[in-house]
Amino acid sequence: MIAGNKKYSLLIQLLLIITLLALVPVGGGQNRGIFVSSFQDEISETDRQEITNIFYQRHIAIMDSVMQIYRRSYRFNGAVMIAEKGRMIYNKTFGYADIGENELLTPEHSFQLASVSKQFTAAAIMILAEDGKLRISDKVIDYFPDFPYPEVTIEHLLHHTGGLPNYMWMYENRWDSTTIIPHNDTLMSMLAVNRLGRYFRAGRKHDYSNTGYAVLACIVEKTSGLDFEAFLKEEIFDPLGMNHSFAWAQGKDDPPNKTIPGYYRRGRRFYRVQPTLHDGILGDKGVFSNGEDMFKWDQSLANRTLISDSMLNTAFSPFKLRGRWEVPYGYGFRVKEIDGKKVVYHNGLWEGFRLNFYRYVEDERTVFVMDHTNLSVTGVMARRFRRLMERTEDFHETQLLVEKAIDYGSQQAIELYFAMLEDDPTLVINNDKIVDVAYYFSKKGNFKAANELKGLIDFFKDEYTCINPNDFSPSLI
Repeated sequence: MIAGNKKYSLLIQLLLIITLLALVPVGGGQNRGIFVSSFQDEISETDRQEITNIFYQRHIAIMDSVMQIYRRSYRFNGAVMIAEKGRMIYNKTFGYADIGENELLTPEHSFQLASVSKQFTAAAIMILAEDGKLRISDKVIDYFPDFPYPEVTIEHLLHHTGGLPNYMWMYENRWDSTTIIPHNDTLMSMLAVNRLGRYFRAGRKHDYSNTGYAVLACIVEKTSGLDFEAFLKEEIFDPLGMNHSFAWAQGKDDPPNKTIPGYYRRGRRFYRVQPTLHDGILGDKGVFSNGEDMFKWDQSLANRTLISDSMLNTAFSPFKLRGRWEVPYGYGFRVKEIDGKKVVYHNGLWEGFRLNFYRYVEDERTVFVMDHTNLSVTGVMARRFRRLMERTEDFHETQLLVEKAIDYGSQQAIELYFAMLEDDPTLVINNDKIVDVAYYFSKKGNFKAANELKGLIDFFKDEYTCINPNDFSPSLI
């Protein structure tokens, strides 16, 4: 079935362009049609993103209008990334990076992810486990014999059931230097020397623990022989092309990419947050990234690029505490259900940065809101964007056909259409969107892609005529 208004004038322009270009002599005056090698055939990432923009025009327009409200009413300074079914639909920044200097935020700026960093720490542990370098059931003392809590395992730390004391309190009260910021290399020795009382015996309770994830980062370093920063770069960021992502500890070398400061508000004014001695510890925080890179990370989770399906299923699942009580936390992710569908997510809050990362697993949708002025409505924003996506018309199947046509030809796209129709007899295809994409490629001079889409347009014109000839006038084409 075909849905949408018939853009006759646009389609006529497209067909005229393709027809005329088929007559253009190329190479010594010989007419070789529209498939000649001198025409642009490559479909770039920019082209693919433009296809997505065409299909999600209404979504983007709605989100732009919503973001103007948040920018005007709440002085939002941050970024929003929304992805659906393997495509990045929205990735825009708003406001300022340096508020005092009026430096505008750009997509190249990297945000401190705060506790959203924990999923990368958990991923590092999972990668090492699948490489046979460690086991999730191992005890921390297997790697650090002086660790004062001998029953604590790696899995306890992943699930926040280790009962470890608060390292921030320890450094604030036991660190004897006022000029040197401590890093992970001091954490295990500080815990061993101070031997602070634990909150509870390991495995008895679930209590969110930054210390646990900082200890996990130390285990990554001990097991891999690399600094935590280097391990994430070599095993996650570089393989995925996350060129704006890195882990960085205050007091070490300058960060490798553009970072932004955190701010807090007092009334209508913003004040820059000053670094503290806790900024040198990684694992519980300390990863920096942006919307484009987090889309790449999201797709690696969806496609199981770095971590196996079975391991990620555990990471995305609640666990049973003491075999009885279900706790909605996996490995580095919180877990819940909305309308009977799984959501894995994590929020972050650290020194002016506030972030909300939501993966709607079954809907194949991700919403990520980043702010660096401690704006308290970012969670509301994330939920609002989810509802907007649910209420806006979905052209996913039509876009699949367009992508199939430009990659493999219109005939394979038509075969895919019939396969899809068998699965869903109520399938609706929007021919107007196909026309829009074909017109885009014809304007760019990629007539091979435009011609394949013309074949798809012709097919659906005839298909639609057969279904309901009174709704379509073939004489107009």
